[in-house]
Amino acid sequence: FENYPVDAIQTQTGAALPVEAVESVDITTYPMTLTARLDKTLVLKFEYQNTVLSESGAAQLLAHLQQLLHLLSSPGDNTLRDIKCGMLSNQARKEIFTRSVGEQIHFPGARCFHHRFEQQVRRNGDAIAACHGPHTVHYAALNRRANQLAYWLIEQGVTQGQLVGIFAHRSIDVLCAMLAIMKAGGAFVCLDPVNPDERLTYMIEDAGMTHLIVDPACRMRIDTTAQLSLFDITQSATVLSDMPVDNPQVAVQGSDVAYMIYTSGSTGNPKGALVHHSGALNHIEAEFAKFGLTDEENALKKADFLQCAASSCDVSVWQFLAPLMCGGKTVILDEITDVHTMVSLIRQYQIDLVEVAPVVLQLLVSYLDSLTESQRQLPGLKYIMTTGEPTPVPLVNKWLNMYPLVPVMNCYGPTEASDDITYEITRVPLPAGTTRVSIGKPLPNLAILILDEELDLMPEGVAGELCVAGIGVGPGYWNNVAKTQASFVPNPYQHEPLMPMYSERLYRTGDLGYYDEHGNIELLGRKDEQIKIRGLRVELGEIEAALEAIEQVQQAVVVVKNNELGEAALCAYWTGEPGVTLTRKEFRLRLGQALPEHMLPVSYNQLEKMPTNAADKIDKFALPEPNFTSQQTYVEAQTETEAVVAELVAALLQLEVAAVSLADSFFELGGHSILSVRLVSEIQHRFGVSVPLGFIFTLSDLRELAAEIDVLRPQQQDSAQFAQLTAESQTDTDELII
Repeated sequence: FENYPVDAIQTQTGAALPVEAVESVDITTYPMTLTARLDKTLVLKFEYQNTVLSESGAAQLLAHLQQLLHLLSSPGDNTLRDIKCGMLSNQARKEIFTRSVGEQIHFPGARCFHHRFEQQVRRNGDAIAACHGPHTVHYAALNRRANQLAYWLIEQGVTQGQLVGIFAHRSIDVLCAMLAIMKAGGAFVCLDPVNPDERLTYMIEDAGMTHLIVDPACRMRIDTTAQLSLFDITQSATVLSDMPVDNPQVAVQGSDVAYMIYTSGSTGNPKGALVHHSGALNHIEAEFAKFGLTDEENALKKADFLQCAASSCDVSVWQFLAPLMCGGKTVILDEITDVHTMVSLIRQYQIDLVEVAPVVLQLLVSYLDSLTESQRQLPGLKYIMTTGEPTPVPLVNKWLNMYPLVPVMNCYGPTEASDDITYEITRVPLPAGTTRVSIGKPLPNLAILILDEELDLMPEGVAGELCVAGIGVGPGYWNNVAKTQASFVPNPYQHEPLMPMYSERLYRTGDLGYYDEHGNIELLGRKDEQIKIRGLRVELGEIEAALEAIEQVQQAVVVVKNNELGEAALCAYWTGEPGVTLTRKEFRLRLGQALPEHMLPVSYNQLEKMPTNAADKIDKFALPEPNFTSQQTYVEAQTETEAVVAELVAALLQLEVAAVSLADSFFELGGHSILSVRLVSEIQHRFGVSVPLGFIFTLSDLRELAAEIDVLRPQQQDSAQFAQLTAESQTDTDELII
């Protein structure tokens, strides 16, 4: 706050000593500076660094501040929440809803999976519907098999809305079972064979399954004493030969549940997320629309997909069923990491679209990079999709440099909202300095709002929780009322003019993000991964993005582990090109250019590849224990000062003195800003030397610290002796005067 009338003085005339202003460029050393001056009115001056804040961001900030000041000066009793919400003007609210709501599109056709499939059977009965190894099946034949199994399920007592399990390895038979269960009015639940028996038993019991479709290998793992009706899908041709082949006439609507996916939370037992037909179909139609795979009437065009995702994740539903909604074919790959076969299938069947997690795309790119130019040609491929986890910028750029005509579509979405809810299509390599691949904009017929804990709107550039409304929001969690009520909440904005249909409820994703100035969503990470290190808030996703911005790093993940002191410590795990290594010192040097000290990991662990779970996501629970010891060549103390410094550091970090290499810095050994204050204090106590705190942060190793102590010790001792002599002289003088 300025209380000296600078502007008034500058406008005075006739002064005895005139002063003329000299033109200069005003530069602020702070990211943002707000100066207030009280003249005839309150005058505010806002300065900012354009590397920190854009012009539009600065204008928005000032608009919010102006709105706030009007609220504070207005009559009436306003609560803090009233003031917070009132900071958004009517125009600002309108702009928020404009960018938060996806395009509204009416898609024609039936609103249930099996009904849409039956429409394609009538149009393309002789076309190939699915391929798996040497096996193929046409639409008409697949429909007959699914109908016969559906009649058997109805005969066995399966009723509308009942959950029916599929416990089998991915195959054409699994696809047939999915269709049959929906035709019978039920909802399918795929149980991945990679799950341990205990988890499988829990899911079967939790879902209340009475019917389970299996293959011979999986049947061996089922407890024969369980009250389950088992059906071996591989025997359907003979067992079901007498069943009718026409389409069952079971009344199923778009609002009915189509399937349930068990999502593996970070703790506790898995929970079953229910997905209805309309939401899942809108996901398929919306993606096709953004691919340009719809005609002028919004009907889907033919497309062939690679099916490679585990059957227990929602991506598998998209890969299995989306091609059958448009007359295309589903090509099944047994092992997702078998990139050799993957490339062969893409070439053989002229696959249009492949969707994989970033960790799989990295394997694919590395394999393709090893092939000759002619061998790596993928002439039919139109899109590569990434989902499940943040996609590294270098990976996107590497793909686009190899395949400039095959865009990367980065998607984001939870199972609870029918899979993907946002999309971003990248057609050219991202510019230098880009640290994140945006998750883009809302898909059609959905709204993605950024809200705080009280479900109030967050303005552009301000982080909050991603909440989704629209047709994709599912019914909730199976047999879990408390969790459903906590995550699926009434939508306070359902009556806003721009809101899509079916917006009565919001699904709170638990993910943090914000809208940038271009209307794209930047994803920051999970709310439960928003941690504090030494009292400071840290987003693990931000550190991971900074790591992946390093050229030699392909993938990175950061977790929190306890170090030798029992403190929460940031530990980084990374993969790189074969033969590439980086030291902890090199990491800290590079990351220090983008992150504050408290966000720099203390441990950097190189892996050949990231461990993954059944959904092909990085399995953080399978990461090895971090290495907190020095990664430098051990350097022993050569002087007395170096030996004492090693002792001090070892004591502070609770390390053996022999584990302290003089080639490491204090921070590389596990120190941090708070402990550095104690280190300065210990040096003062042992050496009688005052080392500036900021100096500790600039040192490359402990040898430099010891050398600085040796330099400062005689200087400060001389200064101390001079000060003592001066004081004694002053005392003598005072005594004489007295």
